[in-house]
Amino acid sequence: MAGRRGRRISSTKKAGRYQTQWSKAQGDLANFQQSHHLVSIADKETELEKAIAEAQGLERGTDAEISEVEHRMAAESAALETTPARERTMERVVPAAGSVDQVNTLLAQLTLKRAQLLTEYLPTDRIVQQMDSRIAEAQTQLRTSQAMNSTETQTNVNPKFQAQDQALADDRLTGARRWGDERRLRGSW
Repeated sequence: MAGRRGRRISSTKKAGRYQTQWSKAQGDLANFQQSHHLVSIADKETELEKAIAEAQGLERGTDAEISEVEHRMAAESAALETTPARERTMERVVPAAGSVDQVNTLLAQLTLKRAQLLTEYLPTDRIVQQMDSRIAEAQTQLRTSQAMNSTETQTNVNPKFQAQDQALADDRLTGARRWGDERRLRGSW
């Protein structure tokens, strides 16, 4: 029994010595790798897998952002097509004042001339009737001139159009950045 016990102690001492040597060898190997900037294959694989997973996550996030920006841009473009670039701020109806004034002046002159003619002629005389005809024409012209109006319209930039246009420009810029990020990500691995 003493022999077995002696061998067991000797085996335990050897195992302890081997364990110490193994630990020292692993420590020396780690120090050597660190001092010479060497990386083990398993560490490198783990590092690369982590980098790939991170890049794929970033790519998925970028794809989602690109999709969102594309949808916003489509909606903004559609809204921009239906929104007028300018809006009326004031509209005013202006009568044809110049022509009305001229016809009124003409009518007053013709009426005065008719009154002068009536002092010399009878209302049934041809010259008075011609004057009546000219007065009737002038009155028709006056009604026509009074019916003719022009419209002045003032417009200004539509703030809704401006906001939609700015949002579309911002989203185009954001989209361009995200597409650049995606190309950079795809090129990195």
